[in-house]
Amino acid sequence: MCGLLLLSALSTSARAEEGSIGGVIRSGGDGVGAHRIMLIRFGPDNDVQRTSGETNAQGEFLFENLSTDGSFTYFVGIRYQDQLHRSEPISLQDTLRRTDLVLNLDDPSAQALPAQPDAPTLQVTSHLMVIVKRNERLEVREILKIVNRGTIAFTGPAGVASDVPHGSFHLSLPPGYYDLEGIGGGLDASHIRQHATGLFYTAPLEPGEHNVMFTYALPLQGRVMMILPRRTLPTDVLDVLVEEESLAATSDLSFAGRVSVEPHVFTHFRGTDLPARSRSWLQLAQRATAFPALRVGVYGLVVVLSLAGMTAPYARGRRVRPVAAPQLQATPQQIHDLRAAEQLLLQRISRLDRQREAGTIDDANYHPRRHDYKAQLCSLLRQFQQIGEYQNQRV
Repeated sequence: MCGLLLLSALSTSARAEEGSIGGVIRSGGDGVGAHRIMLIRFGPDNDVQRTSGETNAQGEFLFENLSTDGSFTYFVGIRYQDQLHRSEPISLQDTLRRTDLVLNLDDPSAQALPAQPDAPTLQVTSHLMVIVKRNERLEVREILKIVNRGTIAFTGPAGVASDVPHGSFHLSLPPGYYDLEGIGGGLDASHIRQHATGLFYTAPLEPGEHNVMFTYALPLQGRVMMILPRRTLPTDVLDVLVEEESLAATSDLSFAGRVSVEPHVFTHFRGTDLPARSRSWLQLAQRATAFPALRVGVYGLVVVLSLAGMTAPYARGRRVRPVAAPQLQATPQQIHDLRAAEQLLLQRISRLDRQREAGTIDDANYHPRRHDYKAQLCSLLRQFQQIGEYQNQRV
């Protein structure tokens, strides 16, 4: 008995929360009968919902089962004699049932349906890509500044495929990327989702400017390979820096000279005013002699360049300085970093082996990645050997 009473109370409460809008549409003093009309509901986050209806013979209409949430505003609209007409804005927060609406099509104030509010727009104001060759792979560092130019948080486009995460924005990454790490820049990393096509940010993006940065690896595919940076957002400026000692680069982006981040020199390409859903191409050819692996400190300097404003240094044009010959002498801190890198590579190989044993990775991905890690280990061992020989000579 108590359960039935509770269900009855709940159903009564649910019905009480449902509103209705009704009235009559007139022209020349008579009701506009048997005519198609539309109820338009505007909500938060630019949500627009349209419900079709029809007047009866007397021009009367009724829309029921409507939300009484105060964040919704309703309009009744009709196209009559090639003219669009609308009612006054209606809220059901205080009055659950509005059944006395009169829409007089002869009234000039009833002309023109309200337009949908402009949705917030996202824009990439600057995008920096730094590409270096490290042993048997390419390492790519990307730094972006994304601006929400609207006045409310952007929740993302509707109609996203069910097999991809839904987010406020998506950043495309090249096919076959791996070892994604170093995600930061200001966005909450817990809302960043990794997908085969790239990164999704699943939280609403607040108005203003946001920084995003991350690093990933690409397998080297022969002496010459192609990278196709795809844009999911319109981009004001795209800068691509390619480490010049190891890689010869060409692109459909404009050549912007060379940038020196001592002791390394980068080939610089730049594109401006790039539309969304477009792409560029970047062709990389390995040089015969490769410089030893770049230290993470180079990335730090590039980040500083990006955050301090890249336009001025590039516009002035920087003189290319000769690349200093590599020194074999190592400080205790450099040796410690090499040891840490060695331990990290061993851990990655171990984790990769466990993934293969568990069947979570196929042979097509397992063998190239394990070969890549082994090549990096061999390079570290050669550096250790060179340091040891140098120190022995000093002794």
